[in-house]
Amino acid sequence: MKGEQQKILHKGSNDKVNAFITLLYPLNRIKFNTSKTRSNDFINHLKSIKRYVRNRNVKRFIIVIDNASFHVSKKTKQFLEKQSD
Repeated sequence: MKGEQQKILHKGSNDKVNAFITLLYPLNRIKFNTSKTRSNDFINHLKSIKRYVRNRNVKRFIIVIDNASFHVSKKTKQFLEKQSD
């Protein structure tokens, strides 16, 4: 019904899992990582992307992120500032 939240019965857990997914265009590749933590694993995902594009002689890439807490954390901002070149 409209306005009501559906309840889904399952035997699993309610643990959150973060998924970091990046589409590398025009390489037509997808890089992804999952984790239960946030800022450190997001930074590790960014490092993985950096290694991938460097190994393929990509001169630069643009990353677009939303305002999720681990995207705008102090630790993430410091990492991104160091990578600005």
